[in-house]
Amino acid sequence: MQIYEAFPVPIGISNIEDIPTKEHQQLFDLEFYTKQDYDMVVTREKYVLSKYAPTIKKFIEETLCEYSQKTLGTKQKLRITQSWCTKHDSIKQ
Repeated sequence: MQIYEAFPVPIGISNIEDIPTKEHQQLFDLEFYTKQDYDMVVTREKYVLSKYAPTIKKFIEETLCEYSQKTLGTKQKLRITQSWCTKHDSIKQ
């Protein structure tokens, strides 16, 4: 993991090698709606990692553990409380 000092919070960047095709497709197939307050398209489901993407969730949890050790100096685990997907239009130039 690479850690970047971006005041005031360090940013960690990691890459997942292979996202399982089944999990990836399940996330794309979820029901989305436009959240008017933020003008964004989000899933109605607020626990997508637990229900549809266990491999991705495991990767994120392991990465959070590494992040908390490197940046916070603790072995106390950070935990995911909710997870959802957002969709964005591509900008064409």
